[in-house]
Amino acid sequence: TLANDTVDLNMGIERPEAKRLVLQMFLQNETVIAQPSLADKLMASEYSPGVTYEALFSKGLLASNTDKDATDIVKMRNIQIQASFNHQKALDDQDKADAITRTNLGKSFVIQSLDGGVSNAEAYQIGFDNGLRKDEITTLIKAQDNFEGNLTFGTNTPQGQAFKKEILAGKNLSEDAITVKMRELNLDPADAAYYKGLASLENKEILVAQKAFDSEIKIIEAKTFQILKSSLNNNKAITLDENGEIQFDMAALASQAIGGTQGLDPNEIQDVILRLQRLQNDYKYKSSEASKEVARSNTFDRAAVTQFGVDYNKDVAIFISDLQKDIISRSQVRDARKQEETDKKAAEASA
Repeated sequence: TLANDTVDLNMGIERPEAKRLVLQMFLQNETVIAQPSLADKLMASEYSPGVTYEALFSKGLLASNTDKDATDIVKMRNIQIQASFNHQKALDDQDKADAITRTNLGKSFVIQSLDGGVSNAEAYQIGFDNGLRKDEITTLIKAQDNFEGNLTFGTNTPQGQAFKKEILAGKNLSEDAITVKMRELNLDPADAAYYKGLASLENKEILVAQKAFDSEIKIIEAKTFQILKSSLNNNKAITLDENGEIQFDMAALASQAIGGTQGLDPNEIQDVILRLQRLQNDYKYKSSEASKEVARSNTFDRAAVTQFGVDYNKDVAIFISDLQKDIISRSQVRDARKQEETDKKAAEASA
């Protein structure tokens, strides 16, 4: 087997470790992640005579488990399960985005055809050919009737300014989506190039600015990770993922005697995590808003990115300082209680 070959090639690796390495390799394989059923079949195979990987996985989930092999397999399997979930979610999200794109494309065809003078019957056929429902086509025909009987709104009208504001808010609108939205708002078709150009330029500027702010966040996250890990006695349940984001193994944290080693009980550790996550989410939101502001003002000032980093660093420093004070304070309380117990026992012994 591959595990035996691994043992033969690496004299310092025992067979159980080799089997775990092989399992990890398979569970991280892109094909396995994309087809979780393959992982299920692998977990059903034998790790040792009469013991499957799945049995060890179940054992590793028990609070009473002390088997290192089982613990390692739980970690590997959980990573694969999450990766498979993320993969499927990405596919589902893409399917939804593709469906919206196809719908907007079909609506855009119908609108352009109606503008070209086709009959309602022909508009229905064009819509059906492009995957639209009857009610969607009817709405477009009614909008066309209203459009033809009314004045259209230019870029400087309240309607035009509202649409411009929507684009500047960072909404990712395709050209077809803009065509559909313009008809819904009864905007002047002659301004289509203006709105489409604005959306294209806006999105590019936002992406450039967002990359700069995200880079700053990554640097600070790495520093925060090191300080946080050190503050909690190099706790292995705290890791930095491949995207540079701090991750917490909640199951591992919950199973540890944290109150005896770091001066914080599990509930307090969860409070620490929530506080950090709120801080992270706040600055992700700020970076998103700052990126949009860069695009709105058409100026990209590197100093603004630097100041963003300075502000984030300050808030992280306050968070870490508060955390360390909590740990020291609780440690002192615990030590004082231990001393009281010692003094009490000494007094009882001398009596």
